[in-house]
Amino acid sequence: DQPRSATVETLDPGRRLVIRRTNGPVEAVSTYEVEGTDVGTIVRLSADIETSQLRLVRSLLRRGLVRTDRDQLQRLKAHLEPDHGA
Repeated sequence: DQPRSATVETLDPGRRLVIRRTNGPVEAVSTYEVEGTDVGTIVRLSADIETSQLRLVRSLLRRGLVRTDRDQLQRLKAHLEPDHGA
């Protein structure tokens, strides 16, 4: 088993959250930025991944990370806005 960890690097409540995750030789950084608007809230997500693995593996890992984070955002939205579900 590879050692895993997650660390909150930056927390600016209501504005920005940066999380660094490590899983063996793979390190991923996800940045969530929140912006209030007249009609709701915009959440922007950027993700970066570093690994000593081949470029192709890095690309596949990055896509998986973005997909996972996007799913997490959808679940958060469904929880915060239950009337907007399905």
